[in-house]
Amino acid sequence: MATLMMSPSRYVAVIVLVMLIFNMYLFQRVIRLNSENEAYRDMSLHTSLPTATLDTKVEPATVTVTQTVTATTTITPDDKTLPSKPQTQTQTQDDDDTTSELAIKPLLAHQAIPDFPAKVWHKCGPKGVSDHAQELMKIWLQKNPQFRHEILTDESADQYVRERYAYWPEVLETYLALTVPILKADFLRVLILYADGGIWSDLDVVDDVPVGEWIPKELAENTAKNPINVVVGIEFPGHQFTSWTVMAKPHLQHFKAVIEYVMKQLKTAAIEHHVPISGITKLMIVGEDVVKVTGPQAITVALLESLSKELGAEVSKNDLNGLKEPKLLGDILVLPQAAFAALQGGKPTDQGPYLVSHEYSGSWKNDKGGEEGQNPPAAGAAKNSAA
Repeated sequence: MATLMMSPSRYVAVIVLVMLIFNMYLFQRVIRLNSENEAYRDMSLHTSLPTATLDTKVEPATVTVTQTVTATTTITPDDKTLPSKPQTQTQTQDDDDTTSELAIKPLLAHQAIPDFPAKVWHKCGPKGVSDHAQELMKIWLQKNPQFRHEILTDESADQYVRERYAYWPEVLETYLALTVPILKADFLRVLILYADGGIWSDLDVVDDVPVGEWIPKELAENTAKNPINVVVGIEFPGHQFTSWTVMAKPHLQHFKAVIEYVMKQLKTAAIEHHVPISGITKLMIVGEDVVKVTGPQAITVALLESLSKELGAEVSKNDLNGLKEPKLLGDILVLPQAAFAALQGGKPTDQGPYLVSHEYSGSWKNDKGGEEGQNPPAAGAAKNSAA
């Protein structure tokens, strides 16, 4: 019996051994758990931080960004395809791409398209097209059956400018703000000639000779060497070009310069009278100043300045004096007074053929600057009375 019983010392030794083995097991278990926690923590760091903080190379994102911007854009000669400042409207990046595609790149003389667009542009006022004006329009089509013909109303003209000049908000906003009909019609003329080209003609103008015969044959045959991109007539010798009829190729730097000049004139008028563009009235632009702000005088000054810049030599009104035959100034063909203003010039017989006849209706010469401010003409009144 005594031998079967364990001595106290042996009993203690067994207990110590068991505890030692258990402690070793716990120690190993703690080490393993710590290792697993470290691995889990490392994995969490790598999966939770942004990629950009771990990689030096960031892949481009293919997302659509919506942004809101302001409208104070002016296109400068060095920025030919995109507005230099953001546009007024909330739009997506895709909209920006479309807008840039619509922007016009101004062209120098040698960059213009080879032919003039076969299209005649007219604009009517709120009274529509009179029976007499319709007869004149028919003559245009009879003389030029291959030409397209477009007549704009007040509403369709506004929409035209919205579509063509969405990329140039300053121009669009200025045009839409104008309330004086003659200022708006004058501005529309140069906007059309820049965006689309062709022939602008007032409704009181009749075509006497087919457009294909306007440019003398000897000049037409030499356009490869000396391009002709604009055709204008003389209203007053040595004074200004006619604006009632102008032919031009589209996207010319010359007419971009005219647009910028007109914009400057309108801003100056607004500043002088302490009003916004929309506050300009016909009475603020008295006498013949309309021709200097948006009309033929403005066109003449701007075209000559643009031509001088492109040629690197001054071209002035002195070059318009005493013309007896067509004169090519750079890429602008200037016709003598008989061509577009024979009635005004007393029908001269020594200046070549009469190409168009202007009847000088002068519907804008009233306080409102448009036909709505004009009294109905007296019965039998001469339609060709001088302006």
